[in-house]
Amino acid sequence: MNTFQNWALIKRRGTPEVLGKNLRAFMSRIPKDITPIISEIDKELKAAGVPPLGRPMNAIIKFGQRFNMPILFTKPQPDVPDHLIGSWKYSARIHEWYEEVYGDGIKLDPSANAKVAVQADGDLWELKLPIIYGLFTPVVERDISDEDDAVVGAPRLNACKQLSGITAARLNYFSDNDLAEVYGMFMVGMDVRHAFDRFSKSSHFFPEAQSDWTTAVMHMTSQNPNHGQARWASLQLAEKFMKGLIEVIGDVSPIPQTHNLKKLYEALARSIMGLDLDSLLTDIQCSAAVRYGEEASTREQSYSAHKSSLLLVRALGSVRNANSPS
Repeated sequence: MNTFQNWALIKRRGTPEVLGKNLRAFMSRIPKDITPIISEIDKELKAAGVPPLGRPMNAIIKFGQRFNMPILFTKPQPDVPDHLIGSWKYSARIHEWYEEVYGDGIKLDPSANAKVAVQADGDLWELKLPIIYGLFTPVVERDISDEDDAVVGAPRLNACKQLSGITAARLNYFSDNDLAEVYGMFMVGMDVRHAFDRFSKSSHFFPEAQSDWTTAVMHMTSQNPNHGQARWASLQLAEKFMKGLIEVIGDVSPIPQTHNLKKLYEALARSIMGLDLDSLLTDIQCSAAVRYGEEASTREQSYSAHKSSLLLVRALGSVRNANSPS
């Protein structure tokens, strides 16, 4: 019988006074300093492969199980029974410990799997794609001092604020063409994000393709860029998205086992009427030699492959005759 089954049994048998007494009995066995216990539980979670983001909540669960007691996950609300309020101090200490030890490592990044690279003012920038609910108006403005549009879901969003490491001074050097590039890549990226939202659960290929998207951006925008790896990741993004779509549509079986984008595209073209995207394939297609530095790759090649792969996915992700929710 687990902690919460035990507590359910006690709850059925007792009044609030009895429940409070039993909870105090559980808590009397807990040392005043629970730091060593939290550290030990954290090691268990590491060994189990729980990522940092998921550890605070799992640590609270394990703490409750260890002492065979119910425990609150969040700060008590007005409707929380009095006999449970005392458990919050342990949850609060666990949250506090993780904030002290892990810092930003436990904070959710809504754009973790949705970023694009954008070339502006002679450099490649990482552009984060936020989660946005409802309608909004995207803009690109050099003035990033206004905070009104920084809230997710606001009617107006300045895409320039999503550039990692950007400063107001640097934005003053952005030409109008640079701003247009930021705007264009932001909109393409948001559409690609929606494409993955649409298809992500339809085939195992789609989550893998999304990971390749992340990898391509990372290799282009890191302090030590690897444009060969970036090109290969963009190829993999296009390849796996097309394979996933072939699987979803179901007209071609087996799925072609190839890195040749032209063959995959031709398979899709037999199922999707009016498909006219083959011009994008040239910039994306590359040999495996780029992964090992056996074939030289330039920044321009990796950026072209990145843009073309996103444009391809955006177009394919909007098809309406695939056997997938619209």
